[in-house]
Parts: sequence; C-alpha cells; structure tokens
Amino acid sequence: MNRRVLVNDHLLYSRWTGVATYVGNVLQHWPTDVDIEPRGFVTHVLRKGTAWPNGDEGSTEGGAGEKPIAFGPLARVLDVAAKEVRVAPPRFSPDWWRGLARRLMPFRPVRRLLPWIFKRGLRYKASPRRFAAYWEPNYIAFPTKLPTVTSVCDLSVLEYPQWHPNERVQWWEQEWKGSMARTHRWIAISQFTADRMTQVLSIAPELIDVIPLAARAMPFPSPDELPASLASAGAPSEYFLVLGTIEPRKNLRVALDAWAALPPAFRNRYKLIFAGGPGWGGDSFWQELTTHPMSSQVMTTGYVSKRHAAVLLAGAAAALVPSHYEGFGLPVLEAMACGTPVICSDIPVFKEVAGEGACLVAKDDPQAWAQAMQRIAEDQAWTTSLGQAGTARNQQFSWNKAARLHAASIARTVKA
Repeated sequence: MNRRVLVNDHLLYSRWTGVATYVGNVLQHWPTDVDIEPRGFVTHVLRKGTAWPNGDEGSTEGGAGEKPIAFGPLARVLDVAAKEVRVAPPRFSPDWWRGLARRLMPFRPVRRLLPWIFKRGLRYKASPRRFAAYWEPNYIAFPTKLPTVTSVCDLSVLEYPQWHPNERVQWWEQEWKGSMARTHRWIAISQFTADRMTQVLSIAPELIDVIPLAARAMPFPSPDELPASLASAGAPSEYFLVLGTIEPRKNLRVALDAWAALPPAFRNRYKLIFAGGPGWGGDSFWQELTTHPMSSQVMTTGYVSKRHAAVLLAGAAAALVPSHYEGFGLPVLEAMACGTPVICSDIPVFKEVAGEGACLVAKDDPQAWAQAMQRIAEDQAWTTSLGQAGTARNQQFSWNKAARLHAASIARTVKA
C-alpha cells in the first residue's frame, strides 16, 4: 500500500524561524518504525537526520571560526528592516535560485508570478499514484487531489491583521477558505490554537489533533564554559534577553518601557538585548522602537545562529517573552531547557506551555515587568527556584513524541 506523504518543505531552505523550526524538527525526529514515509516537494526523500543546505545554521557553525555576534544599538533596526524586510526573497524558493529571486522581488509582477508557479509545481507533483496524502505545515494547503493534513500555529493573521504585512493578509483572504475546504484533518500546536480554530472558524474539535512542540536541541555551554563562550561571542556578562523575530505582535515596546522604569544603577549593571532579525513592521512600528528613549541603551544582534542563541540563552539573567499573542512560544521552552529563568506575558498559551515554570506578568504593565527583572537580580533563591521549575516543565515536551503524533495524525487521514 502506498504510504508516502508529500510534505511542503520549502521553508527548510530559508533561515529557520518559527514554522521552519517546527517542521524541520518534526522531520528530523520522524519515527523509523512507522510506515508513513514523508517526502518533500523540494527534497525528494526526507529521512531522519536530513540536512538542509540553508536550514538551522547553528547546527553546522561553531568552533574557533565562528564570528562574534554583531551587537549594535537599537536605532540601527530601521536600516536593517529597510534592507531585509521590504525587499525580501520569497519564502518558497530553494537555495540555488534565491539570489536571482532577491533581485527580482521588488517587481510586483514577479511577486505574483512566483507563487503561481510554485502552486502549480506542487499540484503537479502531488499525484495520487505517487502519494497517499499531503501534509501542509504552513497554514495554507495548496490544491491537490490528495487527502490533506494542514498544520496551524496560530490565527493571528485572521484575528489581528494589523500585526501582519498587507500582502500576507491578502494571501490569507484569497486562499484560506479554499484551504479549509481542501483540508481533511488539522494539526494545532497548542490547545489554545485548537480552541481558537473551533471558536473562530467553527472547525469541529474531533478533526483537530493537538500536538505540542518542544525546545530545539541546542549546544548550551556548561557553567564552566559559559564565561569563555560569552566572551567569544562578544556578549556582555550580565544581561536580559529577548529572543525572537522583531515584529509588532512581540510587544517589544513594553520591554523598552519596563527598562526605562528601572533605576539607572540597574541599567548600568545589566544590558537589554533584542536577539532576532526583523520580521515585519510598518514605518510607525520601527519609528516607535528607534525613537524610544531607551533605544540608545538597548543592544540588537539581528538573526543569530542556533549556537549563538544557545550561548545568549544560557548566559542571560532571564529571558523576556512579552508577546501580545503566540501560537506556542518556543523561546519560552528553549530558555527553560538550559535552566534560565523566564518572564513571559500572561497570555493563555504561555499559561498552557509554561505552567508553573515561568513568571507570568501582565503583557501591558511595564512596571510589573520592571519589578520582575529587579526580583531576578535581587532574590537569588526565587531565581534559582524559577530556573529549576522551568527545567522540569521543559522535560514534559519532546520532539520525538511530537513527530510520532504527527505520523499518527497523517496515518488516520490516509486510512480515512
């Protein structure tokens, strides 16, 4: 019986942020004792341990040859955004023609033509003679003749379109209803997302499999290695860290306002670091960040490799995750994985994922965030207890378990 499953794997050829980290780790941990065999649209055969040429860059970087992190003032974010966000390569291009695509993307006809070509290429490959099902891990299922499983990380595009670029919102408006009609089974990465799918889209709960994710396997330095690792990366010795893409729904303004509320002596001792590349944001968003009174005191890095992310997480006094909205919250688990205390907003999904393993703070209360950071610095017993609780909570999540549940979800669709 044909048990091959076509996977839309194009995101694995870009820098691994949220969805790419998700699908890449599921495929890398795919169980070998099941008869569901994933095969990629770009990569013909996906096996456990498959390496993607432009995937999670930190997996191959390291050693003495890795360059230090390029820290800089927050004010430079606007320049970086203008170069990297507004003229960005398509997210569906394999590595070998991304350079050409980058040069052509400013032209609107090209931006419209490339998705059209991609959609038809995937539909051509998705022959029922070759595949038993199709798994779309990135929200929008393309039209095929195969039974389809679609993963949804969150519904922020539908619920909060102001946090997303216009082209993305328009794409959802054009494609979402068709994707819903084509999807036979759904995967949600949290119970929160599954509940929103039921409430907002009226999808029957029995058609949704809730499969939590896990922290990436990261090369965290040991306590003895940490000082040298921080020095090699060019990082300060004491700092608070915000790890993730810089975009409106990450609620970075509250982190800046909290930083401003802290005593000058505290800010002289510690640094605040935003580690992540620019995702999206209109001019008003970038202006709000770069003209903030604290913009000259906050450090930014741009996108960091997995190895550098591991060093920054391990060395942080605490990881700050002040998001307005998330579908899961991988930075929360990644900080917990190395025992770093987590301060995160009290949104429903963080209550679900972090449990008692993090300090939950009202997302729009800068003073409460400032107080939590001061407590991290002053209450060593509480800080140690919080880090230990986070480590214990992280151990409840596993990529092996997530991958096996994905295989089971797809198998149910194949049998149906």
